[in-house]
Amino acid sequence: VDIGAANRAEAMERGVRVGDRVIWNPPTRRMGDLVYGKALDDRVGLAIMDQLLDVLDRDRLAYDLTFVSTVQEEIGLIGAESAARQSGCEMAISLDIGLAGDVPGVDPRDVSARLGQGPTVVHKDLYNYNRDLTLALIRTAESAGIPVQPAVFGVYGSDSGAFTRHGLQAALVVVPTRYTHSPFEMLHLKDVEWTVQLLKRFLEDRA
Repeated sequence: VDIGAANRAEAMERGVRVGDRVIWNPPTRRMGDLVYGKALDDRVGLAIMDQLLDVLDRDRLAYDLTFVSTVQEEIGLIGAESAARQSGCEMAISLDIGLAGDVPGVDPRDVSARLGQGPTVVHKDLYNYNRDLTLALIRTAESAGIPVQPAVFGVYGSDSGAFTRHGLQAALVVVPTRYTHSPFEMLHLKDVEWTVQLLKRFLEDRA
């Protein structure tokens, strides 16, 4: 059970003791800069798009921009297949939650991303993503002073797989998340904020 404490003393300060009983109650809650709850996959992607729509300067956009929300990713990228066929886009950036390895028992060589260290830009999972677009996102983050965590996932997939199959330049940006596919997925709000900043900077400023 993760209560967001950094050590034993902090857990005890919150009144947690060995042998305490736990009730499984998964409404979305906030603990400091951490948010946990069900279905952050992929409510966080929608939240990022919503914030982008608030902060983007349309007069500075470097691209024609389309926002798409898809369904049935887990059973064959069904929604993304439709979007890839009908959008008319040349490139696509998928937003999702991603794997975080800062929990007991996970080797950082397998999953290197940590909460609160910035969004993860994924080079490869079950698909190979467009190298030029992926590196452009990383360069944008570096020039803006936004922390990012490049990664390769061994067992993972995203809507960008469908975009790749249809010949689009596709990239994947994810918010590191603990306990994925559970009722208490956990993320760090700074990672969400940095993801919005990265995408805003990329969409407005890239030559």
